[in-house]
Amino acid sequence: MRPERIGFHVSAFGSDNVLAALSSCARHGFAGLEIFADTTVVFADRPDEFRAILDIAGVSLAGVHCGGQLTAPEYHDAEVAEWTRMLAWIKAVGGDYAVYCGGERAMDPVLDLKHASSLLNEIGRVARTMGVNFCYQPDHRSPFRTRQSLGRLLEETDPEAVRICVDTAHLAKTELDPAGFLTTHGKRLHVVHVRDLRKPETPDISRDGYVDPGKGIVDLAGQSVALRAAGFEGWVVGVVGRPHLTAHKSVEQTAACFRSTLGLQLSV
Repeated sequence: MRPERIGFHVSAFGSDNVLAALSSCARHGFAGLEIFADTTVVFADRPDEFRAILDIAGVSLAGVHCGGQLTAPEYHDAEVAEWTRMLAWIKAVGGDYAVYCGGERAMDPVLDLKHASSLLNEIGRVARTMGVNFCYQPDHRSPFRTRQSLGRLLEETDPEAVRICVDTAHLAKTELDPAGFLTTHGKRLHVVHVRDLRKPETPDISRDGYVDPGKGIVDLAGQSVALRAAGFEGWVVGVVGRPHLTAHKSVEQTAACFRSTLGLQLSV
């Protein structure tokens, strides 16, 4: 796992404080920044300006994270149009990937699979023509959160156009075996979000059960071993959500966890 592909997702700072995150991420050796899709709207007509800001800070754009109406075909034309705009913006800024997260379950699993795979394939092929990696991230609420359902989705999507992003905490909440999943699908995997789940005795400050990486119960070291065994060379991205102390302190603690627990070599 390469230092230039170790990043930090800046949700802990809030979408209106993305620029404040740059110095902290650079100071602690994170090479890339992952942002929410709303930042691409704020800077929609100014990708060159956003890229210049990143260059000054010495941090690249790793990628953009976004949700959508995965199983609702009545929204898909609008989604494809918005994703096309966003993918062009990512390319202009020099980003590497885009992540489509989750999706709601409808009444019919067969239709969920049909609609989801159709949309992901279409967006993925647009991304491929632009030179941006497109990934689907299952979460514990999505229609594809079991080994069987996610396996069917992967079979119905083009592996050259639709890659995978996983979240270590979401994996721990699903019926998927994290280490086994990472080993089996390592070749299609492009982004790993490193997040932790709180210990039972820890106050639920985040209100969703998440804590800073290394502060909870997820076997991050075991998952790191599985990734190395699979020959993973994609992005490893720290995610903290609502931090225990301050966002800046959480960046520092995440960097320490990456070095000590995951054995990663950050850029500083």
